[in-house]
Amino acid sequence: MVWSRGAIQALTFLSTLWIARLLSPADYGLMAIAGIWTGIVALLAEMGLGAAIVQFRDLEERELNSCFWLTMGIDTVGYVALYVASAALGTWFVNPMLTEILRVAGLGLPLVAVRVVPDSLLRKQLAFDKVAKAEIIAALSAVPVMIGMAGAGAGVWSLVAGVILVPFVQTAVSFSYVRWRPGLQIGGRQYSQVLKYSLNTLGSRLCWGTYQQADVFVLGKVSGDLVLGFYSMAMALASLPVEQVSAVVNQLASPLMAELQANQEAMREAFLRCT
Repeated sequence: MVWSRGAIQALTFLSTLWIARLLSPADYGLMAIAGIWTGIVALLAEMGLGAAIVQFRDLEERELNSCFWLTMGIDTVGYVALYVASAALGTWFVNPMLTEILRVAGLGLPLVAVRVVPDSLLRKQLAFDKVAKAEIIAALSAVPVMIGMAGAGAGVWSLVAGVILVPFVQTAVSFSYVRWRPGLQIGGRQYSQVLKYSLNTLGSRLCWGTYQQADVFVLGKVSGDLVLGFYSMAMALASLPVEQVSAVVNQLASPLMAELQANQEAMREAFLRCT
């Protein structure tokens, strides 16, 4: 995980520096504003079900199917709502371009929803080598496209292409690593418990997401996309070391704690090691 995270970060960091020289700060500011709304829809659609799949160790096929179709249904409704609301958001932020970007970037949302179950199953099995391969292949596929489009003068659309291409490739690779495929039988004896757990997780993630995006929301409205572009890039670079370290620890800690949930002494030791 550390090696893959380091490789991905080095690749994306260098490509970001390259692309940033070809685009204007306003392009990054525009994507930061769009990211607020696509991120909200993605959080609502995922519903914390990924964490629930990791937590419940003996889920039936029907329960996995239910998680898949629920995320897909919510994501479809969410995209339609985002498509309809995009014109109003473009007007409110005084940027008509935002409307077009939201409608296109939102196409990546169903791809994220499709990946919830297979990605969670891989993490549940601690198959982080496969998770890492999916992330690396997705990054290697997207970076040349983004650089090529930026060099050709596509502007902000080179960033939008990355938003769609990365989840598409990552989803395809994740599915190739798991034997599970979605079926039509839904329900299951634990499904109500899974939903309860996932809704609690969703509540905590929405609070955290609001905290993380509040500055982008306010600055995007008050100062515009140009200033926000400088700010979002500076924040991304400044928080890079902490985010990359915590990402590795958190990805491993969640399935590990779920595996040890019946052994409090082992959980205590694992928690101290992670800390």
